[in-house]
Amino acid sequence: MDIQDYFAVLALLVSILALGVILLGYIEYIRVRALRRELQVWQSQVEDRLYRNAKAQQLIQASYRVESPERRISLIEAALKADPDTFNGYNALGWEKLHQDDISGAIAAFEQAVIRHPKDKAGHFDLAWAYLRANRPDKARKSLDKALRVDPSSRQDIDASPELASLYR
Repeated sequence: MDIQDYFAVLALLVSILALGVILLGYIEYIRVRALRRELQVWQSQVEDRLYRNAKAQQLIQASYRVESPERRISLIEAALKADPDTFNGYNALGWEKLHQDDISGAIAAFEQAVIRHPKDKAGHFDLAWAYLRANRPDKARKSLDKALRVDPSSRQDIDASPELASLYR
């Protein structure tokens, strides 16, 4: 084999390598396009979520300035319809129900609050208060135990309230 044969083999290898690089580039181009489409969909979903959350928060805040309990509940329910996962939505609904002596409605709302935001100790405390109003100290204590697991600083909150602290005596 002479030098020209070596150059021919080398040229063939370089051509194969170049085709491989071109093929990899094309594959990556396709992946980047797909990733870009996914990113655009994700961006649209985030924008929609932010809009729904802002709308829900606005309705919840508006409910705080309304005199009529029925209208407050209606505004909060509209907020939850706009964004069921809005923070504090079910807590606000639960307290409104509790003020209306709808204890089962309050419990249902607070249960939704802890399902949707299980790491928020306030939801567990709210549920405990509703269970106390329902004369269910056993369930109230279980809710407080969950609050303690979520946030150990809940102990100070429990100790600061004679009603809650009595559940641990």
